[in-house]
Amino acid sequence: MAFNNKKNFQPNDKLTLTEKFIENLGANVFVADKTGDVIFANQNSADTYQCTLDELFEFNAFTMQEKGYTDRQPAVKEVLLEKKEIKRYIKTGKDIGMIISCKPIFDENGDVEYAVATSYREEDFLYLLNQVDKQKRKLQETVAYLNKLRQKPFFIASSNEKMKQMYALAQKSASMDSAVMIYGASGTGKEVLANYIHSISTRQNEPFIPVNCAAIPTELMESEFFGYEKGSFTGACENGRMGLFKAASDGTLFLDEIGELTLPMQSKLLRVLESGEYKRIGSNKISTTNARIIGATNKDLWKLVQDGGFRKDLYYRLNVIPLHLPPLCERREDILPLAYAFLNKFNTKMGTKKVFSEDACDFMQSYSWPGNIRELKNFVERLMVISTGTILNLTKEYMSIFDTETFGQDFDVNTLEHSETASLPDADAAETGSYKMMRIDYSLPYKEALRRFEQEYTGHVLKECGGNISKAAKVLNMQRSSLYNILNRAQNARTIEK
Repeated sequence: MAFNNKKNFQPNDKLTLTEKFIENLGANVFVADKTGDVIFANQNSADTYQCTLDELFEFNAFTMQEKGYTDRQPAVKEVLLEKKEIKRYIKTGKDIGMIISCKPIFDENGDVEYAVATSYREEDFLYLLNQVDKQKRKLQETVAYLNKLRQKPFFIASSNEKMKQMYALAQKSASMDSAVMIYGASGTGKEVLANYIHSISTRQNEPFIPVNCAAIPTELMESEFFGYEKGSFTGACENGRMGLFKAASDGTLFLDEIGELTLPMQSKLLRVLESGEYKRIGSNKISTTNARIIGATNKDLWKLVQDGGFRKDLYYRLNVIPLHLPPLCERREDILPLAYAFLNKFNTKMGTKKVFSEDACDFMQSYSWPGNIRELKNFVERLMVISTGTILNLTKEYMSIFDTETFGQDFDVNTLEHSETASLPDADAAETGSYKMMRIDYSLPYKEALRRFEQEYTGHVLKECGGNISKAAKVLNMQRSSLYNILNRAQNARTIEK
């Protein structure tokens, strides 16, 4: 032990301070000379042996075991005999366990002059081990948390301001148990967002139970949510049913399409949210749940309230933290990052190294994506499956099966459908180069006639170019994205006309 000489401690002061320090170490300090006699001990040592300091000074390391002070050869004795450091577990005669570390102090001749033992009671040592375990668990939880963050790149990657604000609010909501309501069109990733909130919350190690409320038959809603006892009704499972609230336990229950719940079920859900209590069908016993509720809908829930289709009290109980997911068409800066994320995923799954062509990127950027992220993912997967080369091009074979529900009909760049007033000319119609000229309907308004001419003309050029978007755009002297927009407008117009 060294003292700061700048403080001008006197020898007696140093001695007094040393004694105070040793007395307050929290450890047992025990020193014996080469004969085994105890020459120094602190009060902790006496307390451990359950005797006074004067009684402890009567101990001798060579006779402690024989006299029943220890259950085995003392570490001090072994150090004096073997002239080396000893570490061991030992019990006192009063059955108090100790973890001991004992070191020799040598004189100028190399002989052991003193043996210095420091020890901790077993209970104190176990306490320290418990603290280490707690820190280890915290570290493991932190690692698990970071791993889950890495598994959720979708929101982190967004550069859209609306998404950034929504994401920041979602992070704040994760640290609370307040109800969350997620609003967004189909395919915007409502369940992904709910799962993300769960994964960074204190409930992350508990179950995440997603439920599509629209898929549960009305007559089965109560049994699905609350469960039932065996024999509750005809057809009931022999051992009963757990129920979704029980399955969620201390985790998160995600209620997708919550606006589809019946009014009676809404009333029962409100009671659970207010009290945390419910009854299984066929039981008089009150069950409790600590599940956190996250709801989601693609409807205007407040309008449902005004129309009498949703309880106002439940609306306010669920709408504590509203999160709005914008459609993909309002966050175009995220389209390509998402597409490449899906591409990487499918490349890994399929063992390929495919890349998007410029045409594919232009199309994805210009397309409206009414099916949102789900449609984008399907688009990439379909392109991966159909494409035979490394570069993912938008071939006419691909476009012909693109998505009939999205466009209203098959989008075949080689056989664009024409309306009656914008039909191809008959045999005696004029020709200019390789492009047939359309027959003009003079009864149409100017803007409509211009639109149909644009549709007809670009369709013919695209056909002559074999469905190659880049080639057609060069012939037309326009950007590929502009050509895609024209084709999309044409398809949307035909859908409306139908």
